[in-house]
Amino acid sequence: MTDPVKLERLSNITYIDWLRPQDLAPYYAHADAVVVPSRWEGYGLVAAEAMSFGTPVVASRIGGLATLVEDGVSGFLFDPASAGELHDVLSGLDRETLMGMRTAAFRRWEQVADIQDMERRYFILMQSLAANGHRVKAIAAAADIVGSQAESR
Repeated sequence: MTDPVKLERLSNITYIDWLRPQDLAPYYAHADAVVVPSRWEGYGLVAAEAMSFGTPVVASRIGGLATLVEDGVSGFLFDPASAGELHDVLSGLDRETLMGMRTAAFRRWEQVADIQDMERRYFILMQSLAANGHRVKAIAAAADIVGSQAESR
């Protein structure tokens, strides 16, 4: 694995230090892409936030990022253990390709951020767990809450 610290800084990349959450929106909105080089990731909130602005994401092929970002459609994925692969992806970025991905990035965010769909999936999961003998009170309570909300729609 190439040591990421020793990779040269690329001239086509603007490096931005840490920002406060309330300062992120204009950066997401105006960026050509957002890079999320995580070694581990649960959901990928930064990627989802960027995509909510229609901004393509370059992310590690790991955890929720691998599901959220559609490689070559709404952004690009790379092996998190390969700084060289990340370098190659970043070196090959061009504004025209990224602009063409903006609609797909936003549409992907709309698909995964659909709260009603998440509630429905969660309810199905809770029903499945309960049907298979998992009698955890918190699960049953959550299924009842989500079920009553789903039924009222």
